[in-house]
Amino acid sequence: MRISSFRLSRIATAVFAAAAVLVVSPLSVTPAAATAATATAITTTEGTQSIAYGGSVAISGKLVRASDKAPLGDGRVYLQQSINGVWTNAGSVVTNGAGGATAYAVGLSTSRSWALYWPGNAQFAASRSASIVVNVAA
Repeated sequence: MRISSFRLSRIATAVFAAAAVLVVSPLSVTPAAATAATATAITTTEGTQSIAYGGSVAISGKLVRASDKAPLGDGRVYLQQSINGVWTNAGSVVTNGAGGATAYAVGLSTSRSWALYWPGNAQFAASRSASIVVNVAA
């Protein structure tokens, strides 16, 4: 039985894992000016992926300060899927001390694009990784 995209988004389960690694950084983080948050970036290494119907995909990324690539640990990033051109949260994971996070989308039945998204905070600006196309075979 095929599951509709709408129903999939309601019942899909995303399993997240981030290695818990404590890293003591010699860098000091200076608060940004009140009017401008420091730019960030999320890098991913995955490219287009093809999986079987009902399969899973892991999307790994690293959240860093854009200017010097310093890792941003303990940041909640969201695994997002593009549904009809709108990015929708499918779950979240907290980055480890090295800024790394891996999110898993499981039970996939529809091809679509996925990305990791950091919503930002008072100090660090929002950023989204490059989209990763996941093709699901019928």
